[in-house]
Amino acid sequence: MMRSASSSDRLVPRQVESAPPYVRASLCSTASILALATAWLCWSVEPVRAACTPTVTPTTGQTVTCDTNPPSPVTTAIVSTPGSTNVTINMLSGAQLNVSSDAVVLNAGGQINNNSGAIIQGTTGINSTGPLTIDNGGQITGTTGPGVVINGAGNSILTNT
Repeated sequence: MMRSASSSDRLVPRQVESAPPYVRASLCSTASILALATAWLCWSVEPVRAACTPTVTPTTGQTVTCDTNPPSPVTTAIVSTPGSTNVTINMLSGAQLNVSSDAVVLNAGGQINNNSGAIIQGTTGINSTGPLTIDNGGQITGTTGPGVVINGAGNSILTNT
């Protein structure tokens, strides 16, 4: 059986008292902390260069050093800028470069030091044009091609220790 609402059943607005000042201050500081934390998390930062510094796009005469600092393994290929020469890559002991393309691509002339326990792995581990010296105490692997490809003029040296 349905009955109609009477005036006594209706909601009557009530006056709500304001919260004490210390509660309002606490809520304000909590909101401020959340806003600052959100801003900090969204802050624009320089892209991660993985564990290879100072860059993964070296120019003439520049040295790139990869170590075991996070993120490891490094998943960004080291590709020298077009026309650059005499680039040096130092893979420190335990460093890992594991990419889904050629792992290291160097233009004319360079040096790669792959220390004990270091890994260079990509579709081709190292792809270089021109003379190159590789001192390999670690592992160089091509997942779908050769570990090392050297094309171009000049004498190249690969030393496995």
